[in-house]
Amino acid sequence: MIRLNKVLSLGLLHLVRNNKQQSSIPKYLSYSLFPQRLWSTKITPYYFSTMKSDVELAISLLNEGKHAEAIKVGKGYIEAFKGDKIQDSDYILAHKLVGIGLKTMNDYYSALPYYQAWLNLTIKKYGENHVATCESYRELGALYLSLSKMDEAKEYLKKSVRIAQGLSDYSSIELASTYRDLGQAYHKEGNFNEALEHVHKAMSIAEKEKILVPGLSHCLGIIYRDMRYQ
Repeated sequence: MIRLNKVLSLGLLHLVRNNKQQSSIPKYLSYSLFPQRLWSTKITPYYFSTMKSDVELAISLLNEGKHAEAIKVGKGYIEAFKGDKIQDSDYILAHKLVGIGLKTMNDYYSALPYYQAWLNLTIKKYGENHVATCESYRELGALYLSLSKMDEAKEYLKKSVRIAQGLSDYSSIELASTYRDLGQAYHKEGNFNEALEHVHKAMSIAEKEKILVPGLSHCLGIIYRDMRYQ
């Protein structure tokens, strides 16, 4: 009965605040976590029984910049199914969404346990050498970079690169972004040679694939600037 009340309460939250048809997959959606998902376009009893709608609501709230509300919905989903859906895609995604929301609000330390849980749950479901695991390693490494924990940042970013190199369909822009972040980590440590090596790898990928990697040129310029004043 307690579990049912939680389900109905969170389902009602979706009905009141988001009773609209969904025309497209939200930008925060990771395709790797949703294989063969058939998206519903209206509220149904099935939604209430599975609470998939609450994860979609959290995605929509993040897209709208309502981070605190998205975090609340995501945490509610996690608490309702705690221990019951360890390998469920929505349960994994809920941790990701809460972590993203907290990171976006610059609450890095609060975001950390959700990113760690996101990674651990992803490994349990998909194994080590999977695109979803690669993404989780990359994002956790980027979070450690924001926390100025360079050893941890490099550890997880390197794991992401290792997995990405063995995946034929991995996104070039994501790999380039990982090299960029590794360059930033070495730069913050004052290791300019390693920093340049990794940023140049990112630039090589960007030039080859004709893609734009956010912050890459700026990162390279900052490294060269600091080398002059070393």
